[in-house]
Amino acid sequence: MQLTIDNLDGLGAVDYTAAIDASEPFAIARTLNAPSILKGLLCLEGTNLLVPARRGRAVVNSNAGVTLFTGYLTTEPASVYAGVASEGAVYQLALSAVSDEWLLDKQAWGSVVGQGLGGTGTSLISVLAQRLAGGLLAVTGPAQARSVGVFEPAAGATWSARAGAIADAAYTAYRAIGGAIGLGGTTLTQHALSDGDGSLAVAGLKTSSVRELANDVTVTGASEPNAYWTELFLGDGTTTVFDLLGEPESPNAGHATLIAEPFNETALNTQLWQLADPGAHVSLTGAGLACTGGNGLDGQTTLTAWDQLELGGTLVVDRSGKVTPQKR
Repeated sequence: MQLTIDNLDGLGAVDYTAAIDASEPFAIARTLNAPSILKGLLCLEGTNLLVPARRGRAVVNSNAGVTLFTGYLTTEPASVYAGVASEGAVYQLALSAVSDEWLLDKQAWGSVVGQGLGGTGTSLISVLAQRLAGGLLAVTGPAQARSVGVFEPAAGATWSARAGAIADAAYTAYRAIGGAIGLGGTTLTQHALSDGDGSLAVAGLKTSSVRELANDVTVTGASEPNAYWTELFLGDGTTTVFDLLGEPESPNAGHATLIAEPFNETALNTQLWQLADPGAHVSLTGAGLACTGGNGLDGQTTLTAWDQLELGGTLVVDRSGKVTPQKR
């Protein structure tokens, strides 16, 4: 295998193959619809190689030239004491890297929801990648991919968690490698475990997780009420509706916000909107969103939300250009 690491120091990809410690082979852990993890040991003694930097890009190729892994170092390599040599103590470097979608996991969603309705797995994941990375990672998949009826991501979920949920719903598997995200059909793979020959060590089975550097960590427990409120209502034979004095303390109370857009920034939020405006008819002004007509061709000048929304109601447009939604 060949290992190259770009430490983002202007030297480009540097070959670290000679520093691979053979005492523990490099391992690439792949989990269905989740980021892949690369782990291994390096020994820089006797080389002029620098210690790999945090967020450096790691690429692993086979001897045949097949790319096996591409990703980024989540932390600086940890020093592991390996023994004593003629010149003193010798340390190994424990390397840990996560595949390319780690870049998208570090992006902030802000007010973006990311739900989908009636789209294929390929199209929905493409939208997620386009909104956060602006086409940084291309998405490829089968043309006749299975469609996903309704997709509503969990609040606070990372990009890989949302993409994994879409791939699960579409009965596909995604993998990020070589600056692209590929989708393919899942296949049945069975691994038989047997302790009949005494080779299975159950105690040796363990799970691994990605550990990243954190500057500020806050740990809280589950929220619990510390006071209870009781309201009493007395019927008078006429009143049919009794309102509470305050809003119920419930996560589902009120209405869900689908899009919150005041149009008060200097540019459109590309995480919420996609604009097709060949004649520059749409702009943002001090009064909000302004549209100065179009080129006369239907469908060429559009401002479209990334999320697929199902709405009911009417729109009233007055001469001042103000759009007022009304309930029906």
